[in-house]
Amino acid sequence: MVVSTQDWLDAQVGVIGSVLISPELAAKVIAETSEEDYTGQCLSIYKAVKSLFMAGKPADIVLIREKLGEPYTPVLMQMMEITPTAANIDHYIAACRERGRLLRIRDLGAGGDDDEIAADDVMLLSDEPVCLAHKSARAASDGRAAD
Repeated sequence: MVVSTQDWLDAQVGVIGSVLISPELAAKVIAETSEEDYTGQCLSIYKAVKSLFMAGKPADIVLIREKLGEPYTPVLMQMMEITPTAANIDHYIAACRERGRLLRIRDLGAGGDDDEIAADDVMLLSDEPVCLAHKSARAASDGRAAD
């Protein structure tokens, strides 16, 4: 499995689009994702959703747009249009978190030069991600073989 930045952005749009379609999902999104799971405009929208939720206000498109300003109107509308349904929110959240995590590992372990990282190059040990490419490079510089 190869993960690209576009895959991550698509997953982010799925999460945000689901909230725009069904504002009651804001609590779930805030509970199951964090700012590190988003980038760019999706991060700004996530912060607006979280701010509204924490203030006890509905995180609907009108209040989000009011918080972010008129330039976000086309972005918000497009996210609603391309998200087919809010019923897939669990899948979108899982994809957003996993793809973001893999790309962060790529940036840490592989120097961030490539636009893709193979999922096979990542393993989990005690819930801590380890990039095998980085581990092999470090072992080689120490003069020993990677496990």
